[in-house]
Amino acid sequence: MGFTTDARSLLLTDRIRTWPGLKKGHLVDYYLGLMTSAGMTAGDRRLTLFFTADEHVAARRRLHVLGISPSTRIIGINPGATYGTAKRWPKERFIALSRRLITEHHACILVFGGPGEAGLGAEIAERVGPGCFNLCNKTRLREAMALISCCHAFVTNDSGLMHVAAALDIPQVAIIGPTDPVATGPISSVSRLVQNPGSCRCAPCLKVDCPLDHRCMTTINVDRVLETLMEMMP
Repeated sequence: MGFTTDARSLLLTDRIRTWPGLKKGHLVDYYLGLMTSAGMTAGDRRLTLFFTADEHVAARRRLHVLGISPSTRIIGINPGATYGTAKRWPKERFIALSRRLITEHHACILVFGGPGEAGLGAEIAERVGPGCFNLCNKTRLREAMALISCCHAFVTNDSGLMHVAAALDIPQVAIIGPTDPVATGPISSVSRLVQNPGSCRCAPCLKVDCPLDHRCMTTINVDRVLETLMEMMP
């Protein structure tokens, strides 16, 4: 079953026609529209994730092993992004932001990422120094999700973990460059977007790697992200 777009009609047994404006909205609405058009009862737009009691306990134990007390303000950062470099805010800015959060706001930093970000996470943690803990490629996905649920706030590029934080209702700042937040932005009332859509005539270009000077990301400075984060902080 699916919409009869993108030449997929021959592959479908149940063909659903689209309507004007459908593909201009969020992908959540696109798939909810598919369900209602097929006669199903669709739920609301909220994202939800659930953990077992053991997973919560394991996450807290992991923080304890790292030396992070329950009273510490924990900020998660996600400096990576799959499918190229265009969606990545410069690592130097994540480093500068982390240092300021530690020194000015007495926070600790958890660096999240998968196997492809192992080196990136290690470099950031080393350069930031005490108070920054690299978890890239050191957790399974559900472990990472449970640890994100322990964070007081999250700073992220456009990535899968951005949607995890949204589903967990973690206050977050999502740094958006070449992608279209109208279609794939976080679904959460406690998510704030930081972007400069007018900085490049090509935005949103959806490119994997920027062929120009990456100005959609480099024009976003640390002060702006930090100020937005402090507004979101519980």
